[in-house]
Order: sequence, then C-alpha cells, then structure tokens
Amino acid sequence: MNSEPITEKETGSYVESGADIQSTSVTWNHGLAVIISSLLRSGLKLDQFKEFNYSPYHCFRNTVKIGKDQYQIKGLENKIPKVYGLKLTKTI
Repeated sequence: MNSEPITEKETGSYVESGADIQSTSVTWNHGLAVIISSLLRSGLKLDQFKEFNYSPYHCFRNTVKIGKDQYQIKGLENKIPKVYGLKLTKTI
C-alpha cells in the first residue's frame, strides 16, 4: 500500500473544466483495513458497510452521468466501487 502523499496538478475546476485556474492537491491513499481498524480501535462499533458503483459528484476524469447525482468512470462503470459508506455507533 502506498503511504506516500499523492500530488496532482490540475487545470480548471470541477465547475468549469476549461477555466484558467491551476491548482495542486495532495491526497493520501488509505486502505479500507487501515480506516476501519482505526475506527474500531477508537471505540466505535461498525453497524453497516456499503460500497457504491457510482460517485455522487462529478469528481473523476471521464465520468458519465448515470442518474441524478450519480456518476461513473467511463470504462470502469461496474468494475470498482467509487465511494463507500459506514454506519458506526459509539460504544460506552
């Protein structure tokens, strides 16, 4: 698993891809095991985990709108989950 920061330079914005705006973003790749284990160690109980084959945002390159607030990456429509959701409760 890559634990180094991922730095990307982009032109445009999510509102207007052709805008004369340049930005640099830094993100980190955290595997699901690291995320869920950290939450459980913090005293949370995992009640539900869901994966979705779409994103509610037009935030990836080459996205295709498949429904209201639903976007998939062209060529990867049903091959990888785009977002996931967790439902947790705090244990006392």
